[in-house]
Amino acid sequence: MTLPFLPACRVASVIAVGLSLGAGCAKGPVPCATTAACGEGTLCVAGRCRDAKSSPAPQSAQRVVLEPLDAAVVSSSGRHELSSAHVSFGKESWGEVVLLLRFPAPFRDTTQILSAHLVMDPSPGAVPGPGPVRLRLARVLEPWAPKDASWSTLPRLSSVDDSFLASSWGHRSLRLDVTEQVRRWREHRSDDQGLAVLASPQNEVGETYSLGLGGGRGPRLDVYLR
Repeated sequence: MTLPFLPACRVASVIAVGLSLGAGCAKGPVPCATTAACGEGTLCVAGRCRDAKSSPAPQSAQRVVLEPLDAAVVSSSGRHELSSAHVSFGKESWGEVVLLLRFPAPFRDTTQILSAHLVMDPSPGAVPGPGPVRLRLARVLEPWAPKDASWSTLPRLSSVDDSFLASSWGHRSLRLDVTEQVRRWREHRSDDQGLAVLASPQNEVGETYSLGLGGGRGPRLDVYLR
């Protein structure tokens, strides 16, 4: 099968390249799953090691929580057909996994978006994996529908915008910094059709997060506005 991805340091070769290129494609602050992985004077905030004195948004910011309009899980193993209540990232039996999410974008071109975080909660009863799972984030470039989503009809994705580490130890929520991606939504471009979170198989357990259909809260966006 030929995947509908773009080449070179992109999701294009998700099977061949996998997540081993995370360091080469990543940009900005160091990815982290816990503060323990960060250096002195830094904290793990929204998947990044940041200065402990900094804040992703000032206390005066207006917080808006957006629920997805559409969501779909596709995998190279077809495991998404067995359960739509959760998604398992990095689990070997699931193979390559892509979570597609489309959110409303009630922003004007003048809206000041200070920060935006994609938040996901571990599925109730899910067992954490033996170590953090590396994720990749991309933008969805063309229209898609959950009912038609499959590994063979995956919509075209952008280059990999960022990589993150996921760990649900202590029932920790996953928070991914998607500020750059959400700021683009103010332009209401035709090639902004949502977000894609990707993972290659990494261990037997992986990290499992709720989609809100079988217990637990589903994915949402925390957006901070001025």
